[in-house]
Amino acid sequence: MYLTKESEHLVSDTEKQKLIRGLRKLAEDLERGMIPLENLPCLISLSEKDRDGVHAICILSPSQVEASLRAKELLSSLTPRQVAILDRILVGKSAKIIAYELGVSQRTVENHIGTIHRKARTRRLPELLALVYARLP
Repeated sequence: MYLTKESEHLVSDTEKQKLIRGLRKLAEDLERGMIPLENLPCLISLSEKDRDGVHAICILSPSQVEASLRAKELLSSLTPRQVAILDRILVGKSAKIIAYELGVSQRTVENHIGTIHRKARTRRLPELLALVYARLP
């Protein structure tokens, strides 16, 4: 990922040249039809300027694209309650604390967590976290 900021340049001249070469190669591959146009949004993530004036361009590997699509698929398949539980898991809360916050039993939360793991095809929390964090903006 290459970041630039209007007030200070975080990318060296060498890195800029590498980025330019990479983007030219990508453009050539697109022109030759080697990359389906529908995959382009997954291959390049170009952010708008944020409050700090930072731009970002990400060129992703096929495995990163696949992981991101899998994460998006998982998140779209979750119920609102499962999303609420997953959000709390992501900030490190235990099933007991989540149950208290949501006004349900700890066992109910654990059942939801099991369902989330089944939908994600994961067995352990680190796998689930890696999947969720693979999602692109």
